[in-house]
Amino acid sequence: LRGEYRAGTAWGVDAPSACTWGVAYEVRGEQIAASLQYLNMREAVLGGYDTKLVKFHPQDKDAEEPILALVYIATPQNPSYLGPASEEDIAAQIIVSSGCAGHNIEYLLRLADFMRYFCPQAEDKHLFSIEEEGYQNCSHATVVCSPHSTLHLCLLDFKSVF
Repeated sequence: LRGEYRAGTAWGVDAPSACTWGVAYEVRGEQIAASLQYLNMREAVLGGYDTKLVKFHPQDKDAEEPILALVYIATPQNPSYLGPASEEDIAAQIIVSSGCAGHNIEYLLRLADFMRYFCPQAEDKHLFSIEEEGYQNCSHATVVCSPHSTLHLCLLDFKSVF
């Protein structure tokens, strides 16, 4: 089934007032060249992503200045780029998609849980609307949703969906 339904990619809208939450990883020394070589091949050459340097503002109140961070942003040439869509359409695509790292519904639910736990002050209405649509679609697509500690996992019965 892998490949029949594209696993969509998260993408950001370039708007001056927009804010994207995330995690920054610091690499040093020899890790820099190895990391960039791997990521540039995976994301830029094979995956249809552009790179951009952005100011990353750590939540740590002791951080005096933003950190310059390298991000990869999906382009319309990315084979997994779905473009702008409604939350309902995005959730419907997520329900039937999986990628190398697993099923997209698990990624969506883990991302929403991450935001609630680590960034409770963030009001990401777009993400939480997609999550809500995902739950509704789960119940209509013979998807069993069950709690796993504080994390929700959805397991699809592929035989009954396809």
